[in-house]
Amino acid sequence: MCLTILFTSGFSVFTKGNWDTAGFISSYLDIPLVTGAYLLWKVLKKTRFVSLDSVPLDSAFEQVDLNPEEPEVEEKGWIRAVSWIWN
Repeated sequence: MCLTILFTSGFSVFTKGNWDTAGFISSYLDIPLVTGAYLLWKVLKKTRFVSLDSVPLDSAFEQVDLNPEEPEVEEKGWIRAVSWIWN
């Protein structure tokens, strides 16, 4: 979804008669900048790509099942009236 938005956000500059260099640069310059920064970080910090198979999701789900969160207490009175501001 994000890639679709990223690649199509500046599509209007490619339509006939709408070419705008500034619009093209502002829409698509972030793609090589972010990719370059990510790869530079990977090289400098010598981190590796983590495969999805090595992520321990099963144990995390088991821990959530064993330790459920307490249900939220329903507010009453004036706190309930203004709680929509912060929730």
